Order: sequence, then C-alpha cells, then structure tokens
Amino acid sequence: MKISAEKLIVAILKIVFVSVLALLLASISVSVIYSIFENSDINLLIINIFAGIVEFAVSLLVIWFFLRFFEKKKLSELGFTINGHWFDILAGIIMPLLILLTGTAIILITKNAEIHFFNIQVEYLICSFIILVFAAATEELICRGYILNVLINVCGKNAAILISSLFFSAFHLFNPDFSLLGFLNIFLAGILFGLLYVRKMNLWLPIAFHIFWNFFQAILGYNVSGMEMPAIFTLEYAQENIINGGEFGFEGSLICIILLFVTILFAYRKK
Repeated sequence: MKISAEKLIVAILKIVFVSVLALLLASISVSVIYSIFENSDINLLIINIFAGIVEFAVSLLVIWFFLRFFEKKKLSELGFTINGHWFDILAGIIMPLLILLTGTAIILITKNAEIHFFNIQVEYLICSFIILVFAAATEELICRGYILNVLINVCGKNAAILISSLFFSAFHLFNPDFSLLGFLNIFLAGILFGLLYVRKMNLWLPIAFHIFWNFFQAILGYNVSGMEMPAIFTLEYAQENIINGGEFGFEGSLICIILLFVTILFAYRKK
C-alpha cells in the first residue's frame, strides 16, 4: 500500500489529540469521583466499580464523538460485536496464562525469584480485577479500536500495528520504574494485541487477553507495568535483574520479550 506522508502526518496529529483528550478527561473524571467519595462510608469495591465504569464511559464518549462527526463511522465498526466471539474470549484467557506460567517457571527454575503463598482478602482481589478490566478495556478502545482503525485506512495493517504499538508504549512512559525493557515489552504486547485485533477486526480477543495478561501478573505477585496490585502469591528477588523484571514486573524481563516474540510469530502466521 502506497503511503501518503501528508495523510499520515494528519492522521497522527488527529489520533494524538483524540487519545490524549480521551485519557485526560477519563483521568479527571476518575479523580473527581475518588475525591467525592474519599471520606464516605461507601465500600471501596463499589467506588472502584463506579470509577472504572466512568473511566471507560468517558473514553467511549470521546471516541464516539470523533468517529461520528469526523470519521463518519459507527461505534459498532470498532468491533464490539460479541456474537460468535466467545471462543476469542476463552483464547484471551488461556494464552496469557500459558505465557505467564511458562515465564514464571523459567524465572523460578533459574533461581531468579522465590514464590510464596499470600493470604489475601477476596474483596481486594475482586477490586483489583475490576480496576484492571476497565483499564484494559479503555486502553484497547483507544489504541486498537480508534488509533489502529484510523491508521489502517492511511498506511495499511502492518504499518498501522507498529505505529499504534508505539502509542501504546508511550502511554506507559510515566509508570513507576519504567525501563527500556519495559518499553520494548509493552511495544511487543501492542503488536500482539494489534495482530489479534486485525484477524477479525473485533476487540473482544485483545480486550480479554489484555485483562487477563494484567490480572495473572498481579495474581502471581508481579507488579503490573510498575504498579503494585493485590496478589495471591508474592515473588521475592535475591537480586532484581533483567531475568525477573524487578520492580517493573514481568514486563521488565528478558523472558517476557522472548515469549511475546514467539507468540507474535505464531499470531502473524495465523493472520
């Protein structure tokens, strides 16, 4: 596909504006909610559910507005149709579980970490899952649903996947303990999610994969992109290094790069 430099620049400027606006308004909305209920007696689980819904709803509203009035597209064209995609959701649960179990096994066998059971309250685990659900859904809506869709029409699928993955990595630049390996792993994860999306132009597989990729990391005791989350297990490092990922979590490890790269090759062949 012949790429017009002018059209590509216009498209990039547009998606930067829309994505930053969506994330900014969503972040402000969530901050307002937490400040309102900060000293209330309402259960934290309920507040997190409400905050997550608002975060996703605000992002969805911004995307819908620009799709409707600038792209002349319907929201349904992003790929929210769930009929016939139940197997995709199941695959989005199994695939990250296999990757993370394999990676964790390698880290433990090579003595780069020790794992211990941690008795956590179920309420905190549910709260963690809800936060990750809406965070992942919001990121997939913006990065795959909007950014990737806009770029496909300008520069084709392969280039669009690469560029949208750079945006995906950039959204995590200010996460705690961000590193070059972290950037590369999130970039590779963006490529994988993009490949999974363009197979059927449907969001459910990358959304499910993204949710459970983060959730299984949390359960196993990793920090999720540098963020500490409630866990069922804890990982203890004798030394933080590029094998175990250190404070950034599994996504800061060399093991993650290898496993994601292998999965990308598999997904690309399937595409």
